[in-house]
Amino acid sequence: MLKNKVVKQAQTLYTEASTVNERRIIVLAGDREAGYALAEQIIDGCGIPWEDTTAVSSYAGFPCETVNRQETSALLGQTNTGVIYDLHTAFSPDGIGRATGGIDGAGLGIFLMPDVDQWAETRSDIDQYLAVPPFDINDVTGHFREHLIKTLQRHRGICIISLERESVVKDGQTHPAPRYVTENNKKRPSGTTFPDQAYQYCQTNDQRQALQAIESLTTAPTAVSLESNRGRGKSAVAGIGAACLATMGYNIVVTAPAYQNARPVFEHASKLLERLGVETCSNNETKITTSSGTIRFFDLLPRLKSWDSSVGNPPRLITPAVNVRVR
Repeated sequence: MLKNKVVKQAQTLYTEASTVNERRIIVLAGDREAGYALAEQIIDGCGIPWEDTTAVSSYAGFPCETVNRQETSALLGQTNTGVIYDLHTAFSPDGIGRATGGIDGAGLGIFLMPDVDQWAETRSDIDQYLAVPPFDINDVTGHFREHLIKTLQRHRGICIISLERESVVKDGQTHPAPRYVTENNKKRPSGTTFPDQAYQYCQTNDQRQALQAIESLTTAPTAVSLESNRGRGKSAVAGIGAACLATMGYNIVVTAPAYQNARPVFEHASKLLERLGVETCSNNETKITTSSGTIRFFDLLPRLKSWDSSVGNPPRLITPAVNVRVR
């Protein structure tokens, strides 16, 4: 039975992903309604919580947070164990990137799409998206869909299920070799001033290295840039650093396209402040106030959009930075 075969394959892939802390993707190619039903069965069969799952689709039947193609920017700054992306009608290259980037390490993505043998020649809303003036929809070819299909077919870690043929076209397993695990040293580095609890809160050595770099903000007029792939803990370490700085009397401003993108920073800051025994008060979730400093969200984009270019360039917000990679 197709359901049992697909769920079993998904469980195998999800277990492999969990073992090496990598993402995996399952493509359900074929009938749209059958894909919806199987996607739900995969999430349930793998034991992925629906509250830790996001769907990008016009279908409103998934028991989880669901956004449409125009709202995929809401996925920035957050990751989920499960992500469902519906490519049957409206989708975009940016949306695909945001959805796959929003899958946690050890997480599972599910792509719903038409049969791969026919999809390249099938018209959909993406053609209107790709039709840039002076060209119209009739000038759009199926090259992008062909490229996407070939990428899915040859990329490791992607399983393809044909719903029409009721078969596993590609199992997606990578059979990774055992990995050497380095010691996770939670001790506070020498010469640092942030409290021990802050460094113990960090989950990786790279996060502790990044937190140590954030400490440099207290001793020099500089900036720190944290760069890494999605889901590696940038928001967490930013929240840890913000909490430490607030307890030292600094007022921290956090900006993002929307508060939803910055929420993890505030969540981790609140958790650390609680561990430190620091009392906080707040009238809303966008501001944390301590007896010595604050952390608040600042919606920067409307101000930049309304900037009057006739009076000169907008103020420089970031000076030359220390670039720290968090793996």
